[in-house]
Amino acid sequence: MKTELQNKLFEAHPGIFRQKDLPMSQTCMCWGIDTGDGWYNILDTLCNQIPNHLEHNLRKDQDPAVVNVEATQVKEKFGGLRFYYDGGDEFIEGLVYMAESISYRTCEECGSPGTQNNVGWIHTLCPPC
Repeated sequence: MKTELQNKLFEAHPGIFRQKDLPMSQTCMCWGIDTGDGWYNILDTLCNQIPNHLEHNLRKDQDPAVVNVEATQVKEKFGGLRFYYDGGDEFIEGLVYMAESISYRTCEECGSPGTQNNVGWIHTLCPPC
């Protein structure tokens, strides 16, 4: 992902991406968001929904491991988005699963509807890309 889009996500969602400055011995977020620009909107929507759910559905006296959701790695693998994280609950797990599922139908490069190729390195792309 282009640095400007990645930084936009980091600035808009500092709680989720608080591990971005940690060393590689502690997190894989040190390598940043390793996807194409086309999945920016999927990630932004996911990262907007996570704190929305936490704010409106979890009590503040709950275990901090549940209330705090932190991305530990965000990348492409086998043509789909992978969003690894710590914390959350089953609803957050569902949000992540939905975002990852949408990526298999979204061009990683431009965000248009896309499909997976069947040859070589697997990517999800639209016909022009």
